Amino acid sequence: MVICGVNINAIKEPAPLHQLLQQCEDFDDKNKIFARLMSIMPGGSDAQPSLMTRPESNKAKEEPKPKRNELELDVVPQGKGAKEVMLFWVQCRLRGYKTVKMDNFSTCWADGIAFCALIHHFFPDAFDFSKLDPRNRRYNFDLAFRTAEQRAGIFPLLEPDDLVAMDKPDWKSVFAYIQSIYAALK
Repeated sequence: MVICGVNINAIKEPAPLHQLLQQCEDFDDKNKIFARLMSIMPGGSDAQPSLMTRPESNKAKEEPKPKRNELELDVVPQGKGAKEVMLFWVQCRLRGYKTVKMDNFSTCWADGIAFCALIHHFFPDAFDFSKLDPRNRRYNFDLAFRTAEQRAGIFPLLEPDDLVAMDKPDWKSVFAYIQSIYAALK
């Protein structure tokens, strides 16, 4: 795929892609560059495909992906790893959710509101985000995971009961689930 005169599929290192992101002005092209960047990053969208999506035989009935006004993508700072790039992807999608603080893959997800906001971003008709209460953690987790599974076929890698039992969710588990959301909805 040639973008800004460069075949991005031939690029195997993140640095040239970061540079291209900074130079490119077309929003769709930036999203394609970002997707390529994620695919070559360790732990990016190619990592552990078995964790990314449910096997085809078990996948929920496919619904069309929602139309998205995407650029929600700014220039990713050069030299960032997969974790930082994925966090940036989430932050871009949650910009309109002023009550959601997003700066890590652990405590920011502890009440389920961030999961709901991320899913609501892609499926705004699925539920009324304004009526969610951060104190109702189990409901928030159930709602987000159920909606992601029903609307996008994203297998719930996390258990609401386990998350409710923790004050601070394991960042690696949250990160793996967010990767599966990215893989399904990018």
